[in-house]
Amino acid sequence: MEHRLEHVFPSISAQDFWQLFFYDEAYGEAIHRHLEVEVVEMKIQCTGDDVSAGCRRTMAIKPAQRAPGFLSKLLSVSTIVREESHLDMAAGTMTTEI
Repeated sequence: MEHRLEHVFPSISAQDFWQLFFYDEAYGEAIHRHLEVEVVEMKIQCTGDDVSAGCRRTMAIKPAQRAPGFLSKLLSVSTIVREESHLDMAAGTMTTEI
């Protein structure tokens, strides 16, 4: 299944947003708290010293909330969700697989 989401941030440049997204720990912690997930593992690899050439992020997260009844029977109690994202600054896109 494929979904496309587009967000427009008129008060910040794309470069500054992605720099914040990948490197600002307080921003990341606030988002994870808001989404009620625990980050079990995170690896970030950028080409160069910043996001200008692109980045890859791999995360393992554990949702704080239990899955609905029928799903919880299929999933183990300690469900870990893996996310792999690739930021392509030239194309202006970030592709995420979960």
